Amino acid sequence: MESDVSTELEPSSSTAAISKEHRRSTAATTTPRIAVTPEGARDLMQLWEQSEDRRTHAPRPANASHDFFLPYIAANDCYLSPHVALWESAGEPTGILIARMAIARPKRTIGPLSVPMPQLKTLEVIHGGLEANDEMTALLQLDYIRDFLASGDVDAVSIHHLPCESETGKLISATFSGPGGCTPVITDHWFTELTDASGKPVVTNTAKNLRNFRRQDRKFEAVFEGKLQIREMNTEKDVIPFIVAATAISQHTYQGSLGIGVRNDKRWHTNLNILAANGQLRGYLLQADDVIVAYAVGGTCRNTFNYLATSFLPEYRELAPGAYLMRRIMERMPDEGVCWFDFGFGNATYKERTGSLCRKEATYYLYGKSRAAWIARRLDGVVQGANRGLRKILTSTNMLDRARRLWRRALERVKQ
Repeated sequence: MESDVSTELEPSSSTAAISKEHRRSTAATTTPRIAVTPEGARDLMQLWEQSEDRRTHAPRPANASHDFFLPYIAANDCYLSPHVALWESAGEPTGILIARMAIARPKRTIGPLSVPMPQLKTLEVIHGGLEANDEMTALLQLDYIRDFLASGDVDAVSIHHLPCESETGKLISATFSGPGGCTPVITDHWFTELTDASGKPVVTNTAKNLRNFRRQDRKFEAVFEGKLQIREMNTEKDVIPFIVAATAISQHTYQGSLGIGVRNDKRWHTNLNILAANGQLRGYLLQADDVIVAYAVGGTCRNTFNYLATSFLPEYRELAPGAYLMRRIMERMPDEGVCWFDFGFGNATYKERTGSLCRKEATYYLYGKSRAAWIARRLDGVVQGANRGLRKILTSTNMLDRARRLWRRALERVKQ
């Protein structure tokens, strides 16, 4: 992931003025309830989740739910503790910050080359971990983040995949972006709405697309004379067999060379075991004539299926087994009360073709005034500038997409 740079710790004068006025007018609600223990964090997160379920039909990220977030911190040595802040008004939650305190070296790359970074103490605000119901609460969240960074208790604050059009997203952008500030990494995040809030099916594709999908499915089924089976693997005893089967596919793909997708390592065992223990794991293996040709895995979180990874054997590319498996998963989800299919971060043709909602999200890295933060900020500037330059050259010469395709094919040939 490309990095971001921040040298701006103070908000604009207009934002500061509004924030101070807000403090005077709502003194009783400016201080959030804060928890830095697993028990306290669970209580605050559950209050927010219950309120959120009553208020909105929006998709939910699995990593911001208490039953995944807290076990994940406990399983990773680099995390010191949770850090959760809940804002309330008239006894009702109005906003939340879900973060973890970490001590680690940030990962930065220029193309495929890793750049050594200093070790930082960072408050990491996770994806889905900064939400506000109104502008007033968003202003309080902005003050909280800025004051926390200025306190010197941490070297940096990172905010991951913050929706750009959210109340807090607009304020963070206005405060920290621009000249002298940071340039956030902007990513697309695609979703498909499967059913509405009342459970009625939502048709998001054109009639032409639906006909094309059915034709592709019939072609795939005909090649294997109907000898197809989808094995669903959802329990803790399924985790190891699923990882072994999925890794065997990844080893033949470019994703495997890039470290993308399921791998037989601690991270994937941890993630899938947590989901399985919660009853949220959904792993799928597509078997065609006794050969496992594709896998997909994700986790359910309240009303959302979060797609974590998928891949297929390259020799079956023309038959699109991954797309076939994805459509079968989508057909199953409404029976489990799932309203949204979350494709995850980044653009891809299949997401654009199938998705019904695209959200712009920004990732920020904001630095304090310690020596380690000073070094990290400048290294980030070098990394970000180099990556922008490479992308500009490839885009201006119409080589970006071609370079990606050639690189992927080369990696796949190496794997064969």
